[in-house]
Amino acid sequence: KATVSVLYWSCSANMGANMSQLSMPQISTRGKIASCVVALLMLRLLKGSKPIDMYVADQIIAWKVRSMNKKNLAERAMKLPSAPPKSLDTTAAPSPELVAFLELLTLNRALKPTTFKSWRHKVLPGLEYVMGVGPEIITPVDAGVPSYWISWPGVSVDSTTAMLYFHGGGYIAGHPKHYRGWIGEYSKALGLPVLATRYRLAPEHSIEEAVQDGVNAYDWLLSKGYKVVISGDSAGGGLMLLVLQKLAQTGKKMPMCAVAISPFCDLSMSGSSNLENSERDVVITSATQKTIYDTLKACIPDLKAPSVSALYGDFAKLPPMLVMVGESECLRDDSTRLADSAQQAGVDVTLHVVPYVGHDFPCFCKTIPEGRDGLNTIAHFVRPFVEG
Repeated sequence: KATVSVLYWSCSANMGANMSQLSMPQISTRGKIASCVVALLMLRLLKGSKPIDMYVADQIIAWKVRSMNKKNLAERAMKLPSAPPKSLDTTAAPSPELVAFLELLTLNRALKPTTFKSWRHKVLPGLEYVMGVGPEIITPVDAGVPSYWISWPGVSVDSTTAMLYFHGGGYIAGHPKHYRGWIGEYSKALGLPVLATRYRLAPEHSIEEAVQDGVNAYDWLLSKGYKVVISGDSAGGGLMLLVLQKLAQTGKKMPMCAVAISPFCDLSMSGSSNLENSERDVVITSATQKTIYDTLKACIPDLKAPSVSALYGDFAKLPPMLVMVGESECLRDDSTRLADSAQQAGVDVTLHVVPYVGHDFPCFCKTIPEGRDGLNTIAHFVRPFVEG
């Protein structure tokens, strides 16, 4: 138990947690640091090249799962959703891995930043370890905007079809490399190479410039003869929608289909779930919402303008779309309102509001079964368009 405590503190410290928020009064700060260094060196020797942070997180989750008996798990599961699930799927108890994962994130203060700097420079880069780094192949490419081909070994960029992907980060942070593990799994599940763009970020650049980056990347793929599937998570999901709306406005050919994962498409954060789930969402917390909102508000006069918030734009002529979101996340209502608006505009929309899970849950497919189920659902949706 003492070893696990040291390892848990080590994982949190490595991801930027505040030491004062973890209660280990019997050990001095210097003692904690020394213990962490020793533990991390031992793990590096034992586990070779696997990222230490990921290994420690794996061990914490595995330990917590083993420590849960059925009664304990049932009690914990009852506490997770404080409101009735609003799901199109069959409601089931969360997996032990999900319960452990949510608790780990809840205790990890690094996922509750209070500043723009910590969000951009600590939390988002840490996703590379939380989502896992595997054998995926990543190659930089100039696609009209700095981008990366990310693909699973054996998946060739010479394919006739490719996915265009936009990462999350609230429009103010993030990099394709931070999502490489998740995108690699995406490539594997679909059998497609993925072009992930490094679009321009606020506040240094406008949302409209990010949209133009997305359009340029899409045009580049078309110029290379690719048929395109388009996708994005969080702010990347919102950017994907803005790109699609821009394509529709200019009369360009549409992608075969679109996948939005927990899309952030209302920058004004006016959905009831933004407040209702502020204490339940362990990723987009109330502090994170405030950081993103304040940063965007300082550089965007109207956060409900259709040019920056896709929810208020025109959904006519958009391609068939899958929208996936967690019932307990702050951005739930962005997805439900998006699906309603798109359906009213005649778009073929499939919406999945999944109970218990949090923001971007398919992106954590290496850690939680619910994430793997989410990825399988996406693959089931996309494959007929690719194979047809």
